[in-house]
Amino acid sequence: MFALPSQHTVIATLASLLLSSACLASSMQPTTLALQQAARVELLRETAPASQETAAALAGNGNFRAASAIMAQLVQQSPHNLTNWLNWGDWALAAGKTEQAMYAYQSVLKLQPENSHAHVNLILALAISGQWQQADNLRLMLDPQQPLSAKLRRNLGMAEQKMGNCAAARTNLQAALQQAPQDANSWVALAACQSPADAEQSLRHAIRLQPGWGHPRKLLQGMVQKTAASSH
Repeated sequence: MFALPSQHTVIATLASLLLSSACLASSMQPTTLALQQAARVELLRETAPASQETAAALAGNGNFRAASAIMAQLVQQSPHNLTNWLNWGDWALAAGKTEQAMYAYQSVLKLQPENSHAHVNLILALAISGQWQQADNLRLMLDPQQPLSAKLRRNLGMAEQKMGNCAAARTNLQAALQQAPQDANSWVALAACQSPADAEQSLRHAIRLQPGWGHPRKLLQGMVQKTAASSH
């Protein structure tokens, strides 16, 4: 199977899903756009009160660490608000704060045990943190008949790939792509559970879907270099 970098790859994929600006086409110079985005983020951090809107704006600019910090405040103010807990979990996970993400998802499940969003993403957070047995136990508790969105199906597949269950991962990732064939993140995740030839095709497909996303390009370049080196 084609092996992707472990934790950083999963977090990069999650972050790219949440970062809407990764898909935007702009006529501005990239450096200028980046500077303007950074300025907007800094202005938000300095002037805006802690709110869901401020956190969403920060996350939209890729500052998941600051967004999750705001959500950590908001859940204390409204401990029964499921949306706040879920956003904290998602943005903490994208920022690489797996312990915070796990706490947020566990809190959701205490309030609403049947919440599939928290259940699946808790499995992913556990898998990323190396707690594979706990992740697999929680995975087995999922109702196989329970409908999942393409994103949750993708996240479940990513967790299974992290746990070394590539057969199950391929099944869920392929199901996710049937629901959302234009999701480049799912194609990248699928590549981790495929043969080199199939993985190359999946990565090329992701690049065609999101030409401006550098992550699959780097993975593909690494594959090509590895193949070239092994042929000598």
